[in-house]
Amino acid sequence: DFNAAWEVLDLARAIYAKQNEEESNEDVQLKLADTYIALGDVSLETEKFDQAITDYEAGLDLKKDLLPRSSRQIAEA
Repeated sequence: DFNAAWEVLDLARAIYAKQNEEESNEDVQLKLADTYIALGDVSLETEKFDQAITDYEAGLDLKKDLLPRSSRQIAEA
């Protein structure tokens, strides 16, 4: 059920975002980026294309800020 998946991922996004505000570190930011990408996947599957683009871009922007340009994670995003 994609609605349940989206709700769980959105909750994870909110938790990571709050944790990032309190103690910004690379691990939390990478988890937040991965969560945005997973949200993008769910939005893509449910044909919410505008939301998918927004989520993918948010995840990619975080990864580009944290990782070297040659990183495989950036290529996968």
